[in-house]
Amino acid sequence: MTILVDAAIWRWRGRRWAHLVSDTSYGELHDFGRRLGLRPEWFQGDHYDIPEAVREQAIVLGALDVPAAELVQRLRTAGLRRPRSPNGSRPAAAADADRGHGGKARPATGPRSRGRYGSHQGAAMTTMVHLSDLPSLVGQQLGDSAWVTVTQEMIDQFADATFDHQWIHVDPERAAKGPFGTTIAHGYLTLSLLPHLVRGWLDIRGVGMGVNYGLNRCRFPSPVPVGSRVRASGELAAAERLEGGAVQITTKVRVTVEGAAKPSCVAEVLTRYYPAPQPAAAEEPRPLS
Repeated sequence: MTILVDAAIWRWRGRRWAHLVSDTSYGELHDFGRRLGLRPEWFQGDHYDIPEAVREQAIVLGALDVPAAELVQRLRTAGLRRPRSPNGSRPAAAADADRGHGGKARPATGPRSRGRYGSHQGAAMTTMVHLSDLPSLVGQQLGDSAWVTVTQEMIDQFADATFDHQWIHVDPERAAKGPFGTTIAHGYLTLSLLPHLVRGWLDIRGVGMGVNYGLNRCRFPSPVPVGSRVRASGELAAAERLEGGAVQITTKVRVTVEGAAKPSCVAEVLTRYYPAPQPAAAEEPRPLS
């Protein structure tokens, strides 16, 4: 039996959450989950989200505490890492694992939060890595972000901030008769969500500061209708070492509306990370004169 648990770093409702997986089988994971008192509907397709207190119980019961990067890698090596389907739903096998009495599928319940301007649910596993080791992750799929609901209030406030009040964005009555049948988000609003959407993908240690360095390319292939849920998926495409220990990464990101066939935003995002300053060496004590 190999049950794995990573660090409890996800914040939700005042608590920290971790991921619990098995690199042997889902059946083993469900058996272990029952010992912890986890409900079947909490299963997230290939893992359980568990709060910090339950994580400690899991370790007492024999779960192995491993870094998030190792947890994900062992899950993939075992063939147990389940990707999300393009329309945002889990594969049928994952849905079957969640079926309760009467054969009715229960919704998964991962960490969820609701803010003033929309809501977001679920999250990808975080890969923890030191700044100096970022190049070793090139080519790695970073998973899917949490879902974010794009509301009319978000669109209106973005229009005010950017002075772009075109009717397809801010006039619901006129937009209902337009080409999209409703108001749609500005393309640059979708793009501006990227810092939030990708925030949980990498936990980079040894960083003093991160800087948005721009885009290599960006396209908006399809609209984001008001009320849609969007999320991002990404791949670490490149990592370049810079002077002074800094690293520049290129992330290929796709933002997709739930259920849509085409992405709403495709971008290559450049980010520079600079190392945290080293503490000054302590001075030798000076003799009293």
